[in-house]
Amino acid sequence: MSPQDPVHQVVRFLSAAGYRERSEPLSIGPIEHHFAAALIGDARSIDLVVLVDTLTETEHSIRTKVRNLGRALDHVSSHRPLTVVLVGPIPTSGTIRAVSEVARVLAVGTGADEMTDDSLADVLAALLPLDWANSAENLQDPLA
Repeated sequence: MSPQDPVHQVVRFLSAAGYRERSEPLSIGPIEHHFAAALIGDARSIDLVVLVDTLTETEHSIRTKVRNLGRALDHVSSHRPLTVVLVGPIPTSGTIRAVSEVARVLAVGTGADEMTDDSLADVLAALLPLDWANSAENLQDPLA
């Protein structure tokens, strides 16, 4: 994974937001799961985030790997929410629907304009902490 590689850029972005990269393969129980990258959240977020490089994985492989990981997490009674970040060309709606049955799905394109920190922040917003500092003065009690 080179520093310009889109998967590496997403890992760098999420690491800066407090996620820790897990070594590959990801072992859940006795089974090893192979993804482009895997990260876990900090105390604020207990998410398990796996990155799938859609340039190197077939749609069948994506569906199978994610379903197997979801089953393994269920088997060990994990409380971690699973998020799958698809990096690269967007798979068909059928694949996204199948993956979304077991995980939250976020898709990151690989164009130059899609790999900026602002673009990544937009796409990966569900994984990031709320930025209350910029909006604190605008908050009002809606019940007041």
